[in-house]
Amino acid sequence: LNPGKESSSSRVRLIWHRRDLRLHDNELYSNLTDADGFDVPSVSLFVFDKKFFEPQRSLAFYGEKDHANRVVWCGPHAAKALIDAVCSLRSRIRSKGGELLVRYGDPFIIIPTIVNRIGATEIVFGEEPGYYETSLSKKLIQFYACKDVKVINTCGYTLWHPNDLPQDPNEWYQLAHPKQKRKKKIYQDMPTNEDDNAADIVDVSPTRFRGMSRIMGEFRKAANSIAKVRDLFNEPERLVLPALFYGEYFSDHAGVIPSLEDLMQPVSSSSENDSLFGLDEKIIGFILEAAIKKTKTDNNKEINETTALERLEEFIDEGYACVADRSKVDVSDNNSSRFSVHFSLGTLSPRAVYWKASKDGKSCKWLCSHLEMRDFFLFTTFANNHRIFCLEGLPVTKRQAATWISPHSHLTYWTRWACGRTHLPMVDSGITELMCTGYCSNRVRQNIASVLTKDLFIDWRAGAEWFQFLLEDHCV
Repeated sequence: LNPGKESSSSRVRLIWHRRDLRLHDNELYSNLTDADGFDVPSVSLFVFDKKFFEPQRSLAFYGEKDHANRVVWCGPHAAKALIDAVCSLRSRIRSKGGELLVRYGDPFIIIPTIVNRIGATEIVFGEEPGYYETSLSKKLIQFYACKDVKVINTCGYTLWHPNDLPQDPNEWYQLAHPKQKRKKKIYQDMPTNEDDNAADIVDVSPTRFRGMSRIMGEFRKAANSIAKVRDLFNEPERLVLPALFYGEYFSDHAGVIPSLEDLMQPVSSSSENDSLFGLDEKIIGFILEAAIKKTKTDNNKEINETTALERLEEFIDEGYACVADRSKVDVSDNNSSRFSVHFSLGTLSPRAVYWKASKDGKSCKWLCSHLEMRDFFLFTTFANNHRIFCLEGLPVTKRQAATWISPHSHLTYWTRWACGRTHLPMVDSGITELMCTGYCSNRVRQNIASVLTKDLFIDWRAGAEWFQFLLEDHCV
């Protein structure tokens, strides 16, 4: 490796990758040159967070036996895609002279250890939606608030940058309803953050999005009125490691990327007394075996930044985006972009898709619209934090709330739905496809969810937890 033109300053950056497993359009790698033109040393890190792979308490399996039912946030198909993406990212970083450290465990314990070991003076990471994810970010920011380590967060998971969206409830309302006469302020001014470090922190707290509409059309109207999609960040030409990495530490401490079997060990070792999702362990075993089998087939398509960019070029440049029939249940014949798993892992930038689709004219405009729809759900998650998984959901109107039934009360119906044994052909084939591949079309997903929530009235959160485990492209 070539140390390059290492900075004469004392800056050392730790780049914590989360769901941003790419080098193109990645703000984490911006500003890696100091005022004198020297390269700032940096080390990249990815943590396989054990919270996602070890059984957790379910939100939906309540009742006498709730202690015996657990869920797992990351299923075998998503884990397989994650391993692919991390392997590729490490290769790409190494090709530019850097290193991607890989660890398994609790990020809040691992990050300070790495910071101390490499003498990092700054930590950069990307925000991602989800109560656990934003809580972890906040915890890290607070931990270093009074220490000599600068924390910088970014947000490259969404199309629009949070800082470019309406700044207060009144602005949200006026931009969403431009034809209505301007009324006096409907909310008091919100306090401003006068912290010296505020300029380095992107605010994605619920307070920041107070006043954001829960109606997709109003959100998009307000956002389009004020926000512009930002330009892409350049991919780094080279990376420089701290001096200590050219010695023994570099060769011995990079970390091993776990196999799928290693990551899923907590799932495969669950006992009958610790049932996952209230289902027979053979069902969970079948899904795990399907994912392992998929990694060993000759036509296995790896999920990583390279294949993401190749798919972007293919889908738009070869004209598939112009003629895609997105109303079909079967989307195998290029009737779907299949970008979803890449967006989930951050191997493809939503801004990169937006700018390429925009240049291709009206025939690809639907891709831009779908990216805006995706942003609505992501920012709704930021805005509502833990409330997103309350039983009553996020009602838009004041109509009477639904009465939800615990899966325990309808265990037979729950099991038949979750295992694809409803005798409804589309539902059963969709669930089977999910169990075998981790993917099915959006239309099929909606039909599957509709049966659980509109016909069986089983707690919708049980279905959400099961989908999260099955899908390779789960986002929130």
